[in-house]
Amino acid sequence: MNKKKEVKIDETKYIDLTLFWHIFQDQNKVSQKVKDQALNSLIEILQEFNEKEYKDMFTGYAIDNLKKSTTFYSSIVFLRKVINTYPLDSQIKFKPTSTVITVQIVLAEIIKKYDIFDLILQNLSSYLKQSHEIK
Repeated sequence: MNKKKEVKIDETKYIDLTLFWHIFQDQNKVSQKVKDQALNSLIEILQEFNEKEYKDMFTGYAIDNLKKSTTFYSSIVFLRKVINTYPLDSQIKFKPTSTVITVQIVLAEIIKKYDIFDLILQNLSSYLKQSHEIK
């Protein structure tokens, strides 16, 4: 009997996810379609890996963008999509033995750690000023 042993490869060691991140930054001069594909690919990979550590790292990058008032739109879209990779409290059908990280828990962490609402309002204000200057 020939039993084949399944080899598990840690794909995270072979994929540099920051490449996807850098593609959709404002300073990168590629088409919006390429930026959107890079952002969506990054979200898909983060969802597939389902490692909070990686999601937190990129969430921090998005918050840094908001602090620097750069890549505002993509950062907001990214935050919304990465937060939505977690389940809602209402989607947990059974009582787990360990803590399940949900959207509500992640949002509470982000709000506690960062002044996220102030950052968003500051960036929106800046965008409005820029749009009035363009007119």
